[in-house]
Amino acid sequence: MILSLRTFALTALVALAVASTSWAQVKLPKPPDSYDVEFRYRIKAGQNDRITQFLEMTKYLKKLGFKETETDDTDLAQFDPNAERMFGKIPSATARDVLTEARIHTVLLVPGGFKPPADEKDRVKVLIELNSGFTPERQRIFTQQVKQVLGAVGYQDAVAYDHKGFTLLRGSMPWGKVQPLLKDLRGQPSGWFLPITHEDELPEPLKTKLPIRLIEVQPEDGAPAPVMSQASLPAIAPEQPQLVKLSADLRRYLLEDGKVVVPVRVEVTLDHTPTEGDNSWRERLRFANPATTIEGRIGNVVTLSVGAGEQITQIARIPMVLSIRLPRAADTPMPVAPKEDPKKDEKDKAAFGDLVLVRAAAEFDVLKDTRLDRLHAHGKRGAGVRVAIIDTDFTGWEKFVGKGLPRTTHYVDLTAERNSEIQPEPSVAAPGRMGHGTHSALAVRFAAPDADISLIRIAPDAPYQIIAAYRYMFGEYFQPESFRMRREELELDAGSVKGERDAANAQYRKAFDDFDDDDAAIARRRAAKAAIAAVEEKERHLTARANRLLDLERDLVKLKGCTVILNNVGWNSGLPLDATSTLSRYLDERMSVAKPSVILNGAKQVKPTVWFQPAGDTRGQSWLGEFQDADGNGIMDWAPPSTPRKSGRWTPELNFLSFRSDTQPDEADLPAGARIRITIQWREPHDPGIAETEYRQPIAPLNLMLLRQRDPKGDKLPTDEMEIVARSEGDPERLLAERDFGIYEQIIDVTLPSAGRYALRVDGKQPIGIRPGGALGIPEQEIRWELKPRIFLEVVDAPTRAKGRVVFGDYESFLGGVAVPADARTVVAVGSMDAGKKPQPYSAIGAGLVSDLFIKPDIITFDQLPKLGDGTGAAKGTSLSAALATGIGTSLLSAGAPAANFLQSLRFQPGHIFEVPEGWLRK
Repeated sequence: MILSLRTFALTALVALAVASTSWAQVKLPKPPDSYDVEFRYRIKAGQNDRITQFLEMTKYLKKLGFKETETDDTDLAQFDPNAERMFGKIPSATARDVLTEARIHTVLLVPGGFKPPADEKDRVKVLIELNSGFTPERQRIFTQQVKQVLGAVGYQDAVAYDHKGFTLLRGSMPWGKVQPLLKDLRGQPSGWFLPITHEDELPEPLKTKLPIRLIEVQPEDGAPAPVMSQASLPAIAPEQPQLVKLSADLRRYLLEDGKVVVPVRVEVTLDHTPTEGDNSWRERLRFANPATTIEGRIGNVVTLSVGAGEQITQIARIPMVLSIRLPRAADTPMPVAPKEDPKKDEKDKAAFGDLVLVRAAAEFDVLKDTRLDRLHAHGKRGAGVRVAIIDTDFTGWEKFVGKGLPRTTHYVDLTAERNSEIQPEPSVAAPGRMGHGTHSALAVRFAAPDADISLIRIAPDAPYQIIAAYRYMFGEYFQPESFRMRREELELDAGSVKGERDAANAQYRKAFDDFDDDDAAIARRRAAKAAIAAVEEKERHLTARANRLLDLERDLVKLKGCTVILNNVGWNSGLPLDATSTLSRYLDERMSVAKPSVILNGAKQVKPTVWFQPAGDTRGQSWLGEFQDADGNGIMDWAPPSTPRKSGRWTPELNFLSFRSDTQPDEADLPAGARIRITIQWREPHDPGIAETEYRQPIAPLNLMLLRQRDPKGDKLPTDEMEIVARSEGDPERLLAERDFGIYEQIIDVTLPSAGRYALRVDGKQPIGIRPGGALGIPEQEIRWELKPRIFLEVVDAPTRAKGRVVFGDYESFLGGVAVPADARTVVAVGSMDAGKKPQPYSAIGAGLVSDLFIKPDIITFDQLPKLGDGTGAAKGTSLSAALATGIGTSLLSAGAPAANFLQSLRFQPGHIFEVPEGWLRK
């Protein structure tokens, strides 16, 4: 059976559009019974005609239920040509009908019983309805002009509300400035009784039309209290310009922890990629801060362990340092089990990829359905093939040696290289559960029972360790950065211990040269023996450290000859996508060689390698699409305005988020205390004739804003009342700088202050060319290009990750892309399918930012295997599928399949089911 992932994705998109509801309105709370109303009217007529028109107006107002508050001048208003104000009460049901009277220009509504603030400077919430009748573009400009003038009198605009086609404003302003808005805004005094701008200098269309028609004061009586938003970072002082290089999350980390005195691990981006023999960058980093430990390097990104937080600023002063950030851990999301919905028919289920078992579980046999049973029957079970499995946790692997894993299983723990004691870092597996990598290894052996297995544990925030392990598989002899540092530490400690040994020996000789038997002499001899014992203990400890380093290096050397790799570690943020990261490029360069043997750095690699990688269980967490801004207001539309919206939504500029778990339907509310990271990454073409330094700031800066809906039910507040919880800060990070393009990333890292409904907004605009800001050029000759951002959601804290993941609830991109290094051209990315051979709805699809025609995963296979080991393994979803695919590939290689151009030689088309080819069995 052959399934096209592209066809599946398009079918799902159509079904999603059909299932979406039509346009929905904002739900408003129940209005007050009546308003205290004040309005300004204008009657331009002679005396008699004025009286007639005035009586007609009051008659209409009386019909609406208006009751005027009488004053001494009430009876004279119809005769006074200068009278233009009227006060009173009016039922809320007819309050806005006042504006249908042509002689009434502006209305002020205040809920009955409203208690104004004691201080006129105190702010109140207002809703302002503007004049309309322009074309959409001129209406937007008109509204911007009104907001600019209002800003001069203290108005602050709210965020993400329904502006009704730019005919409505919602925000807050000083109470003392509200009532004067009844006058024509264009002539408002500035404080010296002069207009802010002379009417002759007003721009069009503000110059020709009365701006404001209605002002409504909206108190928050009984409304949900606003949550505490993320505090803004303090401004960078002029005398500390180097702090600009620190990422927002790093600056916040240093501020929240005060003066950090413990080692801090950071990633430093250099302005160049050092060559293999270049040591100058090392010397400059160590000279700036001798306490710095270099742990690893991948391309121009160096991972450092800095002795104390304040020392990071010393490194930031180095000119070659472009940026410094906290390390990005690999993304290992919890997969989501598809949900059964009895309301959908089988056709809908197939379209959305929901789990439909067309056969009973008892009838499902993975070996039979992949034809592995027939291949194994011929004795092709992976014998002679060495498989390396890279993961972050292999807890419990030892107890499966000889019971699922071969007795020759080789284990390497590279986390030990990151500390001076050269000891493995603690496991993250829950008590009583085998590690994720252990489960994957058992799955590989299930499909290739005779394969040799090597287990390589790496740290989740150390992509450089993957390259180091791969180089050792090629048989290269080199010294990783961490090994260099560990040896320096051993040499320094050895010198220190030698000095202590010499001092202890001298103390011993002096003490025992004295043959006195008094208490002082005896005490000196005891102290001398203790000093010798202490030194001997340090020497034993130092020898043990040196031996552990030597053993670790020997373990790495033993990786030579591994020709099949399963890597379960991937990054969805922090590294450039589109196969442009150093890791992906490195793999493409090494594995694209089709010759049967190559020589690299003097080391001969006998066979090409085949690399398998999970596509990721991240469907719904990513969005990839064209930047659109139909109304030109500088806010991205997640979909064209004509796209049907979900119920309760009012704009395509917001994408509400949902929480997805294994067992429950998607929840609209995100949990309190969840720490989420939101990243947006985009690629820009650059003019190779312009200096690289001009592009350190992107030509299309994009920023993120996370909002919370204050009252989703609309009981006390309008449902479009949103509050800002967090926004991206600082300059975007330039992840990649090439001669003709660059890749940038912006980030929000926030802990949700309370449970609730959250939405994401993207601010920016499509540039008109490829020149940096300020560069001269002819607009007609500018190169037009398409801005396509990729946005990814990930849960960072472990408790929330154990419960589920955050996904896009309104606008989901089915081609959001796979992680690094699954985006590499030569890496076999593996997606998941169910027992009915339908792609799983959580299996990621897509390659990168501009690779529309390059669709990942390369293959899909089952993610349902028999119970392995003790049945408590963590691997499932695409990682389990990748393990099965690795075993199938290993068995095929043992049957003579060529490793070079592996999938093409077996005639597998991208995105199709991976199984033993029928034609191969006939051979």
